[in-house]
Amino acid sequence: MDDMENSAENKKDKAAITWVQDYLSRRPHSEKELLEKLLKKGFDRGLALEAIALARERKWLESPEELSEKVYTEWDKKNKSHAWITQYLDEKGLPSPDYDQRREIEKATYQLRKKFGTINSENHQRAGSNLASKGFGYSEFKAAAQNLKDEEIK
Repeated sequence: MDDMENSAENKKDKAAITWVQDYLSRRPHSEKELLEKLLKKGFDRGLALEAIALARERKWLESPEELSEKVYTEWDKKNKSHAWITQYLDEKGLPSPDYDQRREIEKATYQLRKKFGTINSENHQRAGSNLASKGFGYSEFKAAAQNLKDEEIK
């Protein structure tokens, strides 16, 4: 009976590790993401943490900082706000890179140009609300709106 129990435990251990390998073969994951996925698969917390520790030991996982930087860059290319990306990274259990105001203003300007073309008294409030819903702050909106006005003058 004892051998059968050990055999079943070994199969569970291997299954958890196999799932970690499978997830990591598709894309990089944070430890938090892996834990959540393994728990959803029905593995107990201890076994899931052991599988993740093994992946860490074998250097299958990227460092949280490296992974965070990659994820941030991908969303930044899609002109998502720093606040939006920071929230996304937090959900994944990853640290947030430093705030770059110049880049945020560039992204806000892009969003306004794409959605509104120009900012005038008729669409000013809607434009501000639109950017706020995307996670941009008032100072970024103000600077982006000014950028669009400066572009019109040229």
